[in-house]
Amino acid sequence: MLLDAARRALAAPRGRLAIVLHLSRLRAPRAYHGRIARPVLDQAAARLAGTVYPRSNGDLLLLCQEPTSGDASLQPAALVQELALLFGAEGDLGFISLWHLGTEAAGFRAYLEEPAFAPPILPAAAEEVTPAQTAAMAEWLKSSQRIPVPDLLGQQTAVELHAGRDVPIGSRLSPLFREFVMHLPGGAAGMDPWLERHVAAALDERLLAHLQHDLEEGGRLTRASVHAGLAIHINLALPSIASPAFGRLTQAARAAGARLGVEISIVEAFADLSMLDYAAGLLRHAGFAFVLEGLDEASMGFARLGSLGADLIKLDWSQGLVQPPGPRRRTVEGHLQALGLDRVLLQQADTADAVGWGQANGINRYQGAFLDSVQGATRMFHCHTASLCSLKQCVARGAAAGTQGRTGCSNPALLDLPPEAPPGADSVRGALASAAVAPMRVPAPAHRW
Repeated sequence: MLLDAARRALAAPRGRLAIVLHLSRLRAPRAYHGRIARPVLDQAAARLAGTVYPRSNGDLLLLCQEPTSGDASLQPAALVQELALLFGAEGDLGFISLWHLGTEAAGFRAYLEEPAFAPPILPAAAEEVTPAQTAAMAEWLKSSQRIPVPDLLGQQTAVELHAGRDVPIGSRLSPLFREFVMHLPGGAAGMDPWLERHVAAALDERLLAHLQHDLEEGGRLTRASVHAGLAIHINLALPSIASPAFGRLTQAARAAGARLGVEISIVEAFADLSMLDYAAGLLRHAGFAFVLEGLDEASMGFARLGSLGADLIKLDWSQGLVQPPGPRRRTVEGHLQALGLDRVLLQQADTADAVGWGQANGINRYQGAFLDSVQGATRMFHCHTASLCSLKQCVARGAAAGTQGRTGCSNPALLDLPPEAPPGADSVRGALASAAVAPMRVPAPAHRW
């Protein structure tokens, strides 16, 4: 069937495309890789009058028409970017091929002539889930039932920096939301990363049930955020958003007057775009913020991101974003403008340089260790027992949602309050100085890279 379709395409190649996702070239091919990539290619096939053909070695071949519309999301480069987004972290160079058959038929013919139709001998690591991984998952899930949900959670407050070129960086810092993140303990660390996602999905129901109860009872985990009008963000797998437990949390949040946001990883979002659309509709109906997280410099130019309707897009900071003046820097700036600076948050902003880059590029929303230190400094200014702690201790205790991680803090209620700048401390440097700790290096907003 594939060979017949390929021959027909090569017999009339004008206006035809061939795109191959070489899943067989991934470092450790898994059966579920094809299940993740197939919906993306199927949607492209529907838009471009094409068909997806699986090969016996795991590769997926899309034969389709070249787009006639100028819509950027329909261009071949956009599809290649989407596939790279899904598998770039696991693939070597050359795991995606694209041929315009009208001018590049020779390359496609060479691919078809490769001895790839025989089933490949995959390494043992290519098994989707090994018995050892299954046993580790089952044991951890069993043991985790004895751990209170708050002790499985970390928390971090995102902030907005109202700063301009003539205002010290960090001036008039205000909290945006508090994110609760489920941490997998050391017992799960040896599992396949995709298996870890299954474990996390299994924990969603516990998290949803606990937050529902906490909101209904005015519990410690959510009380301070609700009273301060601070939104609460959680990370969920897509199926969890359609679960009865999520519906019950929605009712509890409305009754408590809580503002909630749900964060979905970009990789999971593009693995099932139809489910993403359904989940986003549920979030909008519930009045919750829809957040896409996990964007990086390699995927920020993906053409369809802006059409997904996310209220907030979280961009991971890395040195790859820093470019000298020239075409690549203009490309990064163009991507930021296309996403909309008013809905971009720079996460993993762990250094002053990261915040300086964000400020220089018009980003005002942040999450990361550097801002955690600033918030820790403001807490210490207001804490009557601050002399008993170091800034590092205060930051670590503030990142723990449960009592276990707060051991040693004599003023734990302060850890749950939104940051409030000390009087007269109108900058990051001032807040750190007010806490009697060594000031961190703070770059000027107009940082030169």
